[in-house]
Amino acid sequence: MQMMAPVRRVVIDTSSIIFGFSKKIDVFEKIREEFPGHEILMPSGVIGELEKIGKEKMKESVNARYALGVIGKLGLKVVPSYAYVDRWLLEKAEGIGCIVCTNDGELRKKLSAKGLKVVSVSVGGAIR
Repeated sequence: MQMMAPVRRVVIDTSSIIFGFSKKIDVFEKIREEFPGHEILMPSGVIGELEKIGKEKMKESVNARYALGVIGKLGLKVVPSYAYVDRWLLEKAEGIGCIVCTNDGELRKKLSAKGLKVVSVSVGGAIR
């Protein structure tokens, strides 16, 4: 009997998406390059945050709307989450077995303390 490889996943937080697109970096492409074969998951709360930011009049609004368009074109898997995504990531990331991509420093510390693999998008576009 052949053993199936575990599903490898990356969950991307709103902060990395907004940061990446503000620096003209396609975060989704960078994740695919860094983690080939991984499934990219989008928490529904991230979609909600991007929609909210996209409706406001702030510099991040254009990037949020653009990101939503890219997410739609890529057909990424949207998973149900809480509206407050940070709490969902802290409670569920370990259970769904994933790498978390976030540029939120406080969230990075909390996820790392739980022993989860956390990466972020650098100014140069690298995933670290």
